[in-house]
Amino acid sequence: MTEDHHSAVVEVRGISRCYGEGEAAVHALRDVSLGIRAGELTLLFGPSGSGKTTLLQILGALLHPSNGEVHLLQQRITGRDEEQLAALRRQHCGFVFQHYNLLSTLRVWENVAIARSVVDATGSLSRHAEEACTLLRQLGLSGLERRFPNQLSGGQKQRVAIARAMLMKPRLLLADEPTAALDTVAGRRVAAVLNALAHVRRCAVVVVTHDRRLIPFADRVLTLADGELVSDQRVHANGQMRPYSISVHPPHR
Repeated sequence: MTEDHHSAVVEVRGISRCYGEGEAAVHALRDVSLGIRAGELTLLFGPSGSGKTTLLQILGALLHPSNGEVHLLQQRITGRDEEQLAALRRQHCGFVFQHYNLLSTLRVWENVAIARSVVDATGSLSRHAEEACTLLRQLGLSGLERRFPNQLSGGQKQRVAIARAMLMKPRLLLADEPTAALDTVAGRRVAAVLNALAHVRRCAVVVVTHDRRLIPFADRVLTLADGELVSDQRVHANGQMRPYSISVHPPHR
């Protein structure tokens, strides 16, 4: 069955997340419901402590909600064990982090290809290398394939990290502050790559950020405050934002 491109790749229904108990309890998320569509770049804004990273981790099946439901590709994944969640992450999710997480002793192409090798152990190294180098060229990194991470700029490192995530062909890409350490030019290049990943590859892309320079590249802007979703807006071509609408089913009781 072909999935409607307007349907949610990942959906959370009435989720909350609480750390600790009693008077010491911290409510990181409170009754949040939303769906993330394929082919859209969604930005997640909010002050420190608003629950952005917690929500990103729940969307990526890295963290269980205390209450509510998570659905990935129309499958309810709430309550599944870690082995099952790890398999879902490998198959459907890609992750990009602020500090790149590149291995310093591996060359650029090896840092990209290694992720594919872990999942596809039967594939040949030459095929993985060819796939990695093709993707690096598409991201404007031609000629840098044999360099080590310490020979790259911050923007180049982040594009290598994105290439590593893209090589897995994820349905959902989650990025945590990918432009925080980058200057304006490098930040725009990374934003353009994420935009193309959403629009060309039809991936659902979610970016936690404080960087408002990314808004022109986005389709949707979410804002959290004190663990609650306080704003959900669509970004139009003229830069204006209007309320965003996507149907989310209530959690089963």
